[in-house]
Amino acid sequence: MSELAKSLIGCQSAMPAVKKSGYNPHFRNKFVTLTDLISVVLGASNFNLGFTQEIDFADGTIFVRTTMIHTSGETRESRTPVLTKDATNPQAMGSATPYA
Repeated sequence: MSELAKSLIGCQSAMPAVKKSGYNPHFRNKFVTLTDLISVVLGASNFNLGFTQEIDFADGTIFVRTTMIHTSGETRESRTPVLTKDATNPQAMGSATPYA
């Protein structure tokens, strides 16, 4: 088993659930804030894991590429398309990017 896989298994078993501390009065619901999410994800460093997220382009589509990095140098990547009704509108794409 790779070092990355061992660390990921240990990390997943030890990490707490992300709390929903944000509140939307319009919909009267709670949500996970970016600050809450980052605070939990940073705990992965205790298992020699780190993450990066970058904007990636392919065939006219914008993606958010997430890379999980282990101190051994092993990595895993995934890409999520940035979806919006108008891909030619920079403001709409900028607003949709954090959701991706």
